[in-house]
Amino acid sequence: MKVEAPLAVSASGGKFALRDNRQTPDLLQVTFEYPEFVCVYENRLINRDALNGRTAGICFYGVNGTLTVNPSGYELVTKADKPCPAPVPKKCPVTSMYRTCATLSTA
Repeated sequence: MKVEAPLAVSASGGKFALRDNRQTPDLLQVTFEYPEFVCVYENRLINRDALNGRTAGICFYGVNGTLTVNPSGYELVTKADKPCPAPVPKKCPVTSMYRTCATLSTA
């Protein structure tokens, strides 16, 4: 991306579920505006919906797919009609409208 500081930053969040002495919010969303793109950071400590079927991790959402990384490995998913980025360690299975391009498990 090769960018410097964002043009603007907007954030909102708070402590809505965890009532303890921490200073970190349990829900936080930050939007970074750059000249060529917008980047959104979201932190959810308490949520009933898993992160792409996982209990912990981080997701990177892009125009060509989603990369989910967690302590047990990673998964790269694209739309079924889009090719997987190279290199791909194995054949990409297509399930409905998505293509799982790569999965690595450290467990």
